[in-house]
Amino acid sequence: MQSKRSNVFFLVAVVYGSLLAVSNAQLPIFEISRGEDNTIRFTWTAISNATGYRVEYKDNLSPGSNWLPCALQDQWPITETNWVDDSLNSQNKFYRLCVYFEKRGALISSTPIASYTASQLSFYFPLLGIPISPQYNVSAYRVLYKTISADGSPCVASGTIIIPESQNTKWPLLSYQHGTILKTNDAPSFGSGEFFVGVAWATSGYLTCIPDYLGLGLSQGLHPYIHARSEATASVDLLQACLEFCKSRNIQLNGQLFLVGYLQGGHATMALHRELESYFTNQFTVTASAPMAGPYDLSGTMAEIMTSNKSYPSPSYLAYLIFAYNYVYRLFNEAGEIFKEPYATQLPPMFNGNHSTDEIDRLLPSVPVEMLKDDFVTSFKNDPNNNIMKVLKRNDLCYWRPIAPVTLFHCKGDSTVPYKNSEIALAGMIQSGATNVTLVDPSPTSDHGSGALPSFLAAKTWFDSLKK
Repeated sequence: MQSKRSNVFFLVAVVYGSLLAVSNAQLPIFEISRGEDNTIRFTWTAISNATGYRVEYKDNLSPGSNWLPCALQDQWPITETNWVDDSLNSQNKFYRLCVYFEKRGALISSTPIASYTASQLSFYFPLLGIPISPQYNVSAYRVLYKTISADGSPCVASGTIIIPESQNTKWPLLSYQHGTILKTNDAPSFGSGEFFVGVAWATSGYLTCIPDYLGLGLSQGLHPYIHARSEATASVDLLQACLEFCKSRNIQLNGQLFLVGYLQGGHATMALHRELESYFTNQFTVTASAPMAGPYDLSGTMAEIMTSNKSYPSPSYLAYLIFAYNYVYRLFNEAGEIFKEPYATQLPPMFNGNHSTDEIDRLLPSVPVEMLKDDFVTSFKNDPNNNIMKVLKRNDLCYWRPIAPVTLFHCKGDSTVPYKNSEIALAGMIQSGATNVTLVDPSPTSDHGSGALPSFLAAKTWFDSLKK
């Protein structure tokens, strides 16, 4: 290995994230240089079979100090062989390059969980309030697959694959991102929650994937709620596992890929679309994307709700977001730094995967700002360096340029995730150069809950018009 010293910055080691043997010929040349704008640029040579890289640092090499990821940890691993750090100060830094070989999206197992004939679904759907006519018998499988956690380390997640049944048919692939869930076992792969929404897509002729996301279903840890990167990676890795699943069963796909989801699923759909077109164009081409009623403007529209003096129908969503972001970004040590009592004491045990949004809502004031400490609210409103505001901005999904067609579905009467989120997202994508994005209000008088069905039906009508 070769390294280049620049000022007071040192390369200490290259660490390999698996037990694969690496020959001396594969050891990278790692260089550090300072730019004219005082940023630090890292470059290294690629390693064969590596799936990603992460740059970590220490302020000193004492035994008790920990290696930390440079910048925000949820950007790692990256596949590029260079990275620029614009946040360094002048003190000594020691660096190491971590190299990953774990294959993301590898299928670990698949377990049949349900099968339905079209006749059975014709009986069930009216009872479930699903006003569509089933076309195909379907079979559903819970799958486990390899993905990465919010900090980029390898982990396992669960999801559902639902197969329409017909001989000699090539199916379009559809990724359905579910909405807000707090209880681990409410994940679609347990046959609950929005499982039957996936069944509805499958019986309509779409081979359907439903990621549980990290921390839900059979995945460990707290779910990183409304965290764009892990929503995207968990979803795209399920799509990769689905390709392996289909190949092993000789199930044919026609090359189309549709993306859809509501509430958190709308945010996750937008994040997945961006991820696919940024990093996975050699594997997937998005046909059409329908993000629905998602909180895309977190640092603006949703932040205003958090600190307003108005009541809000789901205060648990905002508490969930704060605890989830702390899980990912380590923003505070104690809940009492953010929350007033009794909420600082009552809330932490409620996010253990065993409690519903309704249970948590009953503990909280209807005006969310009343659960937050005054000094935090002041900082959140006025300090541009407030940690929570900074990560909200990091997870906004308004300013990017999609290539495939996007139709945002959102009802103007939505008081849980205001329609303004979609207006700002539409304007942001157009400003970023998008030419095929639209916003549709399928039911102007509907609120968040009642707006879900007309949004799904409108998205289905659009997808059906494009489906081969």
